[in-house]
Amino acid sequence: MSDLELANRAKGGDKAAFEELVRLYEKRLYYAALGILRNESDAQDAVQDSFVNAYRFLKHFKGESSFYTWISSIMINNCRRTFKRKKRWYQVLTGYSDDKNKFGAELVEKWKEKDDNLYLVGKTLEKMDYKDRELLYYVFFEELQYEEIAEILKCAIGTVKSRVFYSKEKFKTAFIIEQKHYKDALNM
Repeated sequence: MSDLELANRAKGGDKAAFEELVRLYEKRLYYAALGILRNESDAQDAVQDSFVNAYRFLKHFKGESSFYTWISSIMINNCRRTFKRKKRWYQVLTGYSDDKNKFGAELVEKWKEKDDNLYLVGKTLEKMDYKDRELLYYVFFEELQYEEIAEILKCAIGTVKSRVFYSKEKFKTAFIIEQKHYKDALNM
């Protein structure tokens, strides 16, 4: 059964159909949220909140896009709220205001155990602006098409293409710097 059929059945009150949608997309959404928020418990909360919101507002799902695209949009909004809340707390607690504050270092450290390049990618992403990280996650980890990303982010395809281009350029530059720092640290 397609996700559209499951969503329509869930709209009609079929709880088993909604549970199947959760089963189908929970893990994928979790990894998307984790890629954006860089923190496991925040990612779990964002996904849980996304499904709660999706269930509450299922009557508004029109089926014009896939259920995954629709719930991804909800999840992105939850991630943005989480990020803003954490950023405010970080600023209050430290008195420091910086758009590039770092959350989720524990995940990046876990990556170090697996592969040096994966670790460097994580360290680079960790230092990037949230919006750049969000875009790069959808392009490289989720492998979504620009049209799908535009739908999720609710912006024009041309905007997505432009933002992805500049995000990739920023990543390349930051990755080269991160590689150099890592190699220098190993040679000490």
